[in-house]
Amino acid sequence: MTGQVDTAMNKDYQQARRRAEMFKRSTPLWMQQLRGCIFETFDTPLCAVLIAWEGELIRRIELEADPQQRRLVLEVLDVCGLPTGEAPSGLASQIRKHLCGKEVPNYSTVKLDQTIGTPFQKAVWEVVRQVPYGQTRAYRWVAQQIGRPRAARAVGQAVARNPFPLVVPCHRIVASDGSLGGFSAGVSLKRLLVDLERQVWATGAIR
Repeated sequence: MTGQVDTAMNKDYQQARRRAEMFKRSTPLWMQQLRGCIFETFDTPLCAVLIAWEGELIRRIELEADPQQRRLVLEVLDVCGLPTGEAPSGLASQIRKHLCGKEVPNYSTVKLDQTIGTPFQKAVWEVVRQVPYGQTRAYRWVAQQIGRPRAARAVGQAVARNPFPLVVPCHRIVASDGSLGGFSAGVSLKRLLVDLERQVWATGAIR
């Protein structure tokens, strides 16, 4: 009997090791670069969310709506033994309510790691952070705000590299013709976010 239990435990251990190795191979490069961070992950009706921080500074927010990547985000911390905790400034609670349409978030107190990004990218992200809930702005508008009116394409690239979605609401930045443009977590999720915020704001359900 003992031998059977040992065999079963060994089989479970080997399966866990193979699963961990699979997850490590699937883990994106940006996550491998977040050594020293603490993590929190959770699911919402729209997507899975991962938050990484060090001290009081948020270093990464990741949104995943793709089913396979969503599963990866929700399981990778346990499988790979990464440190977990509760994100600063009640960020996880705010994001949950935001993505459920229960609250107009106030992310102004969330501290972001200012060592991340080039001066141009940080200038773009700072402007994007000021775009109000339920509204959108064009890439060209952002370029004008930073004093680079001909840099709309470069603005689009900076927005695409935004490591702090929702807090820096890059989903609110669209093309001049009204089309959505790109989004790091997928255009389908961008559409859901824009529609959710417009609906909540238009109905006046939350102010």
